[in-house]
Amino acid sequence: MAACHPTVMSSTRRNRPISQAGSRPRRVAVSTSPIRRATRCRRKTLKTIGDTLSAKGVSWAWYAGGWNAALADGRQDPTLKRSVIYSREPGSPIFQPHHQPFNYYARFAPGTAERARHLKDGEDFLADIAKARCPPSRSTSPRAA
Repeated sequence: MAACHPTVMSSTRRNRPISQAGSRPRRVAVSTSPIRRATRCRRKTLKTIGDTLSAKGVSWAWYAGGWNAALADGRQDPTLKRSVIYSREPGSPIFQPHHQPFNYYARFAPGTAERARHLKDGEDFLADIAKARCPPSRSTSPRAA
């Protein structure tokens, strides 16, 4: 089945071929419409490592290279070609939404305080290091380019 990407980071790929072992490839339409995607893709509600850290009072963040650029790219009209998300254009960070695990959980949905508090851009990581304010627990996902 086609991958389910969160609303603000939808793929522009359509009709990707998929197949199972021993079967003919078939085409599956992948909607880039936020409305279609929202009704087709439920956000996960299982407990994450972030939930465990927060419950214990441990400050944490997930830093991803190209995060802010991907957010801006994902807010474009879905009919426009992406320049950051799954883009291999020169200068693109080749941002991969499926490498951002917290992006798929309801608690970290676009517009939530938890998303703003815990999901950050790689540049924020460098700034936090320079100001000696990194949280005790942190993970990073560097830019691909």
